Amino acid sequence: MAVGLTAPPTLRNLRTILAALPEASAWQQEARQQSRLQACLNRLLPSALSASCQIRLEDDGTAVLSCPSSVVAGRLRQIGPRLMHQLGALDGKVMAIRVEVQPLRAAAKQTAHVKVQRNIPAGVADNLAVLAASTRPGELADAIARLAERLRTAELAGRGGAADPAAVAGPAEGSRS
Repeated sequence: MAVGLTAPPTLRNLRTILAALPEASAWQQEARQQSRLQACLNRLLPSALSASCQIRLEDDGTAVLSCPSSVVAGRLRQIGPRLMHQLGALDGKVMAIRVEVQPLRAAAKQTAHVKVQRNIPAGVADNLAVLAASTRPGELADAIARLAERLRTAELAGRGGAADPAAVAGPAEGSRS
């Protein structure tokens, strides 16, 4: 059976919608231009710089280079004249270059992997400790006890108190039934 080269239904629907919108053509053109400028910037810059920089073109012809730190911004300003010449040759709309430092974006990338603290109702740690004590000894009971201990530690840390290992330990190992 021959496989057709038609787009999936959702992509066809999107193309139909975009074709019906008069401003969609302008959006697509801007997106293509943005993509070309970013690809050109990535080729022109050393890999360490290109990985952390993004470009956007403003209406007045200013290419704005966004970077995460002042160190990167300083390096971009050093090579700015060369970039201006090469970007201007690629796209005649580029009239100037401005460098912006946006440390929040870099911080967001660094903290994206940090676990989110969930609001767990008070008393859940105690209930888990009781459950661990009433569960048949084994891996499951041990895991529930460890979870209860972690929740107690988090509750104490959240209140600003020090985590006392004796207070957090939960039921004694031999107290399980």
